[in-house]
Amino acid sequence: MTLLKTFEFKGNALHPFTEGRKILLLSLMTDEDIPKLVRMYASIFALACDEKTAKAAFCNQGKFIQAAMEWGAENIDKEDYEEIGNLIKSVVEHSDSTKAEPIEDPNLLPDPTSPN
Repeated sequence: MTLLKTFEFKGNALHPFTEGRKILLLSLMTDEDIPKLVRMYASIFALACDEKTAKAAFCNQGKFIQAAMEWGAENIDKEDYEEIGNLIKSVVEHSDSTKAEPIEDPNLLPDPTSPN
């Protein structure tokens, strides 16, 4: 069995890039009516927030963006902008199964001390 790469931001694990989060993230990234900085905050928040908040975004994007901005004000510094851009790019690229490089789960490898 193999595992896909996980990502983190400021030491906090980001949620798996599920199909729902992918749709949410791509809709935020391509909405030209949303300012670039707000899109960046909302994009990283889409990966950091809990599932309930992510699902609610589909019903009320304005509330989601407001929550993302509040979260970003507490968690994002200007120095993080480049890292966030690179992180979002990596997450999106890695979600493409033709480009993803699975890693071996060390828990499933045979025990080297085992006689088998």
